[in-house]
Amino acid sequence: MLPCLNKKYFGFECMGCGVQRSLVALFKGHFTEAFSLYPAIFPLVFLGIAIGMYLPITSSFPLFLGGMIAMFVKRRLKAKTQDEHKINQGKQIGT
Repeated sequence: MLPCLNKKYFGFECMGCGVQRSLVALFKGHFTEAFSLYPAIFPLVFLGIAIGMYLPITSSFPLFLGGMIAMFVKRRLKAKTQDEHKINQGKQIGT
C-alpha cells in the first residue's frame, strides 16, 4: 500500500486515512472491517458508481474501471490457486 505522506511528513492523519485499507477490506468482502477503518467508504463507493453511470459511453472511465476490476480479480484468483497449490504440496509431503 502507498504510505500516508501527510502522516509521514506532518505527523498526523489526514481525513482520508484508512481509505486504502478500507477499499482492500471491502474488495475482500469484510464489510464491517471496511466500515470501521473508514466509515465514509460506502457513500463514496455509491457516489463513484452513480458518477460512473452518468458518464457518457465514449468516456474512458468505464474501460478503466473494468480493467481495474479485471486485474483485481485475476490477482485474487492467482493468489488463491497458489495458496491451494502450497496446501496440496504440504498434504502430499506429510502423507
